[in-house]
Amino acid sequence: MKRHPKHFTNPRHCDRKGAAVVEFAIVLPLIALILLGSIDVGQSIYVAQVVNEASREAARQAARFDTTSEDVVRTTVRSFIRNNFAGMSDAAVDVSFTNSAGDPIASGDLSAISSGSALSVQVALQYDSVRWMPGIPFFGGRTIATTTIMRRE
Repeated sequence: MKRHPKHFTNPRHCDRKGAAVVEFAIVLPLIALILLGSIDVGQSIYVAQVVNEASREAARQAARFDTTSEDVVRTTVRSFIRNNFAGMSDAAVDVSFTNSAGDPIASGDLSAISSGSALSVQVALQYDSVRWMPGIPFFGGRTIATTTIMRRE
């Protein structure tokens, strides 16, 4: 008995040759969007963690008895953030200080806050200044800010 190779005689089989390519072309943009969105979300979480750490370090330094000026703390925060994000401008970082009543500290003199009083430091960073993929609009224009409160020594 002679065996013949299996051939599909169904005429619909010939119509399916390009279906995989068309399906891939439809699904590829969705997969790319999910991948790039995941990367952007991951980076925003990382940036939020860096801003949180910068705020904590700033509050720790501002709470020390020998720190008398807000400018010293601002310089430390900007240096800390620049070490994590190369090429970032200082204008993208905002550092603000308030006393226990929530009022700004007069003339930036931290020595005016008495020992044991609460000191609040807020660090805000424009996310677009450190963003890898500026084309995805979801996180565009967002400011990531963290406030840390410590007692003055």
